[in-house]
Amino acid sequence: MKRLHKYAALSLSGLIGLLPVTASYATSYQIFANLDFANPAALNSVKDAELVLGSMAIATRFHFTGTAAGVAGTTTSYTDDALPYGRIAKRLSPKVVASLDITEPYYTNIQYPRNSFINLFSTETQLRDVNYSPKISYQATPRLALGVGLDANNLYNAQLNFVIPPFGVMTNKVDSWAYGWDAGLFYVITPATFLNFNYYSKITHHSNGTSAWGPLKTNKFESDVFLPATWIVNLVQMLNPVWALSGTIRYAQWNTNRFLVLQNTAVGNITIPTHLYNNASYQLATHYQLNEKWGVLGAFDYEPNVQPTWTRNPALPTYTRAIPAVGADYELTKGLKAKLIYAHAISKPVINMFIASGQHAQGHEYMNADVLDFSLTYDI
Repeated sequence: MKRLHKYAALSLSGLIGLLPVTASYATSYQIFANLDFANPAALNSVKDAELVLGSMAIATRFHFTGTAAGVAGTTTSYTDDALPYGRIAKRLSPKVVASLDITEPYYTNIQYPRNSFINLFSTETQLRDVNYSPKISYQATPRLALGVGLDANNLYNAQLNFVIPPFGVMTNKVDSWAYGWDAGLFYVITPATFLNFNYYSKITHHSNGTSAWGPLKTNKFESDVFLPATWIVNLVQMLNPVWALSGTIRYAQWNTNRFLVLQNTAVGNITIPTHLYNNASYQLATHYQLNEKWGVLGAFDYEPNVQPTWTRNPALPTYTRAIPAVGADYELTKGLKAKLIYAHAISKPVINMFIASGQHAQGHEYMNADVLDFSLTYDI
């Protein structure tokens, strides 16, 4: 049973975490190998101590083709980013493990040229954050571990910019701190079957910052950003001591995002309807341990649409997406493992919406992201 549990833990660290995260009001492609939306109860797989250091490199392309404000054309946003993350965990007693996870779970970076034909709808859309999450796990019974965590989320750069004649681009930028919590359980159903169930609470940012449009500027700009409550259930089945299958369902409660309200901008209050609705995303994954050094993994993730077409802005193109991924892990020395995962995210949202000024945008937005996630895990 201990040997089976060892390989199951390997699969948990490489497969369950391979989930896309959709940032509030926009589509992003955040894929973490280990930590993001991790089950705090699963910390009890740590033997004595664990250190995780990693980073995701992401290259995104958003290509809009269609008409905007009566003008036909194409325009493209290209962005590249690196998103580091880490964990330090320590067993405090035979039944208790504590950790501190630092991640960047909500990420969006879309930057269209400021002179493009869709600039009335979008120039820059950004959402950057850092999440500091202390967690603790308790082994309640030989089969059941329970865990809880605090999520201190620093939204340090949220922007939604667009052109308003005659002064051109209006920039709206906010930042804030907000807090939530997470909880989970890890249950050994049989020596070869494992259940993960965890919950991350809704986080509400009451953000404030600046808004500027030509000669007009205000430091009283405000906007609320809602990060959805998320439920995750995962089942891992060991086919044999070296081969694991994993199935995951994630349910995100996006329906609190009905409107994006920009308060006290340089031109007054602006309300943008979003009308997001709840959705469930699905993942199938597998991990195979080739030998004592090498393991390989693969996964496919599917997330349905969460937004009606009439509210989908080129700046906020939330839509159905598919994400295939492959990867490998290698034990460099005893206790030190390297992991590399490559994923490619694809989506093709339909755009057919009006903005408050009466201007219309219609067409398709072709979205692609290439992601490399590299991490080092040192188990003591």
